[in-house]
Amino acid sequence: MFGLGAGELLIIFVFALIFIGPKKLPELAKSLGKGLREFQKAKDDFVNVMQQEADSIESETSKHEKIADSQAKTDHLDDAARPLTEEELVAMGNVEGVSHDGPTIDEIEESEAKEQAKKDS
Repeated sequence: MFGLGAGELLIIFVFALIFIGPKKLPELAKSLGKGLREFQKAKDDFVNVMQQEADSIESETSKHEKIADSQAKTDHLDDAARPLTEEELVAMGNVEGVSHDGPTIDEIEESEAKEQAKKDS
């Protein structure tokens, strides 16, 4: 306890008994015990609050990491969902050995627009 040996504690007790007196010594010890208990309780409360805050911060960090991971996993889906350009389609046809002799997408869309205009007239 506080790095004091039994002999040193005995000397302190004797001096306290001499200076404080036998009548006041139990009251002083009782007050000192209450003070130490209150200090210990306050210290434990402080440690508990700090631990709860640390857990809360860790939980928030974990949530943000999970969100970032899920966004990273779905980012490639954005590219997959976009329509291919005509150049990409032609390149895919050339890679797979398919020749591109037919009309272009723009030509198809133009002819469809003309047909729709004829139907509307």
